[in-house]
Amino acid sequence: EAEPAGGLVLGSDLTYFVDDHRPLCDTIAALLAARPLARAVLAHQRRGLLFRGGRTPGDHHLDHFCAVAAASGLRVTAVPGAAAEAASGAAGENVSLLEVEAVL
Repeated sequence: EAEPAGGLVLGSDLTYFVDDHRPLCDTIAALLAARPLARAVLAHQRRGLLFRGGRTPGDHHLDHFCAVAAASGLRVTAVPGAAAEAASGAAGENVSLLEVEAVL
């Protein structure tokens, strides 16, 4: 019996350590290749780089993840409106939902 072509890959707290981005992208790419109709959605907490007195603008972790994903044949896009829906108090304001798709 053939396996279904769809499915959902969910992940949270996976994008913080940049050393894990390559194996994460390799895994997502393999899962999406095996199931072409599947969706991959990751929750990502936005962070700037810490420095004395505050944080830098931007998000080094997300920028690096997106670069590694692109090199792995993946596209990363924010799920529209998901940041507000995912928000649960002040901490939720820094959370984005990201869809990761295979680039055909």
